[in-house]
Amino acid sequence: MPTDKKHLNLVVIGHIDHGKSTMMGAMLIKTGAVTDR
Repeated sequence: MPTDKKHLNLVVIGHIDHGKSTMMGAMLIKTGAVTDR
């Protein structure tokens, strides 16, 4: 039985210590992909 889950692959490029992981974490929380716990 196929599922309708959509995937999106993103690449974030930037200098070290410029908030790439923080930005992606915030985006995942805002979109509801993960909880904020």
